[in-house]
Amino acid sequence: MKSSKSVIQKRQDKIMNHLAQFQSAEVVTLAKWLKISEITVRRDLDQMARKGLVERFFGGVRLVGQQSTPASGEPQSSDLDLVKEEIVQAAAQMIEDKDVVFINSSSTAMRIVPYLKDKSVVIVTNNAKLI
Repeated sequence: MKSSKSVIQKRQDKIMNHLAQFQSAEVVTLAKWLKISEITVRRDLDQMARKGLVERFFGGVRLVGQQSTPASGEPQSSDLDLVKEEIVQAAAQMIEDKDVVFINSSSTAMRIVPYLKDKSVVIVTNNAKLI
């Protein structure tokens, strides 16, 4: 399915914003995050690489000039952040008004707090940062 130039540009802008924050990403992770096929991500990344915006490496992409190449098989921080965000969004959808929610001190659990601000919930925690 062909996309308009504006749709492609918006998608590539999202990729660039992600790379500005995390420096690198894997094709698989970007495909899941953008809800598009891996081949579409590769096509976008190839186009961006031809423009000199990014550098491709096997299975992923990084901003031009970034030194480190991810070790194969090791999750990268950008990939972990995307996974954590997906977990938090799914968990937040399950929480309803009047629920009692325990939030521990893990970085993943802490990410749910902004999603709870408009909900009437009781939060139980052992995390001093939330008090």
